Amino acid sequence: MPRVSAPRTEVIAELGEQLRFGSRRSLVRHLDRIDELAAQIEDDGLYPEDFIVFRITGYRPEIATPRMLPGAALRGDLSALAERLSESAGLTQADLSEPCETVVTLTKRWGITRRTLERYRRLGLVARRVDLGSGHRALVFSRAGVEAFERRHADRLGKAARFSRLEPTDADRLLRRAERYRGRFGWSLNRVAQRLAARTGRSHEGVRRLLRRADESRSDPLFPEPGPPTRRERLLAVRAVARGIEPARLAQRAGRRKSAVIRALNEGRADLLRDLSLPADGSSDPGPACEQPAARIDRLTDAPTELAALIERMRVRHAVPPAAERARMQAYRALVTAAGARIGALPTASVSGADLDEIETLLRRAAMIKAVLAESQFRLAIDTLEQRLGGPLDALGPARSRDLAMGAIAVVADAIDRHDPARGGRLAAPVSLALSRWAAGIPDIARTAEPGRAARRTPAGVPVPDWTRRIAPWQAWLGPDPRIAGVLGRLEPDDRDLLARRFGFSGDPPQTLEAVASSMGKRALHLARAERRAIRQALMLVRESLHPAPKPAAPPVNPGGNNPDTKRGDPNR
Repeated sequence: MPRVSAPRTEVIAELGEQLRFGSRRSLVRHLDRIDELAAQIEDDGLYPEDFIVFRITGYRPEIATPRMLPGAALRGDLSALAERLSESAGLTQADLSEPCETVVTLTKRWGITRRTLERYRRLGLVARRVDLGSGHRALVFSRAGVEAFERRHADRLGKAARFSRLEPTDADRLLRRAERYRGRFGWSLNRVAQRLAARTGRSHEGVRRLLRRADESRSDPLFPEPGPPTRRERLLAVRAVARGIEPARLAQRAGRRKSAVIRALNEGRADLLRDLSLPADGSSDPGPACEQPAARIDRLTDAPTELAALIERMRVRHAVPPAAERARMQAYRALVTAAGARIGALPTASVSGADLDEIETLLRRAAMIKAVLAESQFRLAIDTLEQRLGGPLDALGPARSRDLAMGAIAVVADAIDRHDPARGGRLAAPVSLALSRWAAGIPDIARTAEPGRAARRTPAGVPVPDWTRRIAPWQAWLGPDPRIAGVLGRLEPDDRDLLARRFGFSGDPPQTLEAVASSMGKRALHLARAERRAIRQALMLVRESLHPAPKPAAPPVNPGGNNPDTKRGDPNR
């Protein structure tokens, strides 16, 4: 039984959850409208939430601030929505009013594989899920939807139909040509694959894989070069460059070209961003939501490094006006959804470093706003905890107090992600509800102080993690080393200014390399090297402060004959 596909966007996922309880007749009507909508969606268009609901259900809801969905994301989720609704309706073959294509007939009709057909579903090829009896399910495609897809993607289907696998004789001929190119010009595997692909009309990736497989079977490889970097190697490159290590040095260590290391670095950054699974149901431009004066933050949130200081900080009440809180929530949500939309638009290969930098800068700014929002809820968090515990939080042991404090902060951060400012209400409502549910499962009961005895308190010096580094999942690799802020004043003015602009150390929103380079009149490529050099210098100062060099010992004083005053003796003797 094939697994039911899941929508990737929040709007379509919520719509599917709401519609699946409808009657069988209504669900069938919704499916017909989904087919019509899929043929009319433009990839570069933006479609509001109420329009999508109206086109599928015939009912136009009243939404004050409808969420916007890019056309490519909407079309990619329509097939998953149709599959879920048809499963809820329990469609059978008797419910199909018109001829349909199955997976088998459609792959033969277009001359493609099942995997290619699955990719076509993300392009708007809508499938229904039909019950064949005895627990068996199958995917079918309406004949009208198939013909509309053929008209829209005629070039793509033509290329797929003309694709043919290499015969052994053709593969041998390509290998012989590759040997000549390698021996005469010394070209790399990638360069040879490009030339052969252009000469034979084959895909570059297909020829490259052929040459790689041939080398794996040889005792003396024709291209003695390392294979494509693994995910682990890509992530190691991301960590190394974040610590200021130059890509040229990484290339020298790995025996690769510098361009290959930079390409692997960008692919690693893209992998980490895709793993976030951010909502992509908004515009790729955060727009005016981030330009509101109330959305700007005038200071960076600093995190205490000791448990006692953190608990005292959590007891401080932060009065935030409703307008400022709403503006910050709107800015945070706009930044996250804009980053999600841009991540969804990233290509699968040859990812641009400038595009990645723009996405990462959006997320750095979102983390700064989220930290301010979270700190405004700390008093509510500790009040909820201590009400459940029946006493002060620091009456527990240091280890348990630390776990509960950090757990409460994590609950607040999750509630911020779930809160939608467009639906109204203060942030305290979802935060309070989430904290109450979480605290209900805490078994610890703090002991209240007995009369005449000193109350137990957390001792000084108990370390606690930097909660501002854990408020958002992307901070694990996008945030700068927290120790850099402590040595920022000891850097050269240019280096200090560069790091402050890039990571928002001054309280201003973080900036992209392109923006900083434009304001300084420099090239972004040169500024990237300067940034890595500044990070290396800052980390060196951190190491020096942790392990200071020993002071030179003073020369020994010999009270004996080495003293010139004692050589002559005492004149009064």
